[in-house]
Formats: sequence, C-alpha cells, structure tokens
Amino acid sequence: MVPFVAAASPLQLRDAQRLQQEGKLQEAIAVLEPLLKSEPDNLEGGSLLAWLYTQTGEVDLAIEEYRRLAHRYPEQADFHNGLGALLFRTRQLDEARREFEMARSLNPGHAVPHFNLGLLSLERGAFSAATA
Repeated sequence: MVPFVAAASPLQLRDAQRLQQEGKLQEAIAVLEPLLKSEPDNLEGGSLLAWLYTQTGEVDLAIEEYRRLAHRYPEQADFHNGLGALLFRTRQLDEARREFEMARSLNPGHAVPHFNLGLLSLERGAFSAATA
C-alpha cells in the first residue's frame, strides 16, 4: 500500500498539470487540494495550486497558499513576489512592500520584484522612488 501512495503523487500532479493546460482550472484545483493535504511539502503542487487560485479569482485562497509556501520555503523569492502581487492587488500595501523587498533580497538580479516595488511606489505617489 505505501508504494502505491508514493506513486500516486506524481500521477496526481501530472493530472493537475494536464487539466490546467486544457483550461480545466477548477478540476485541476480539485486534484491538487487533497494531494497537498496529504503532502504539504509538495513544492510543485503548492506552486501550481497558488497560481490556479489566482487565475480563477480565488484571491483569498491564493494569498493563503502563497503565505503557506513563503513560510515553508522562505528562500524561494517567487513565492514572496507572488504573495506581494496579491497583497498589492488587495490594497495591503505595507505587507506587499515587505514581500517584494524579501523577494528582491533573495534574488537581487531578478527584475520582477524591482518592477513591483516601482509600481508600489507609483501607487503611493512616490515618483522619485519608483524611478530609482
């Protein structure tokens, strides 16, 4: 029984990816949610689930999943940036700034956190900071 359970994870992940590619986002979510309940450390599954929640407009669930991922994998800049983007979208600007700054510090060469910090500065009316 244990080998079967271990083998189920890659199959479920592949099914979710296939469903996502076919545009069946809710069905992909339905595959991933139970997978992550049994395997909360499944990095690829969690990342896909967060993206799917975002794409389907389930912003609160996407924020929750990105928070979980950023907490579980604090060294992953993309999770901080994704969380920051959703916090920015929901007008939680101070928290968004912290997440963008964390993403930038983890991966200084990646342009997206810099860009997002610029957008945030523009949103706050700080044009000089946005262009720095």
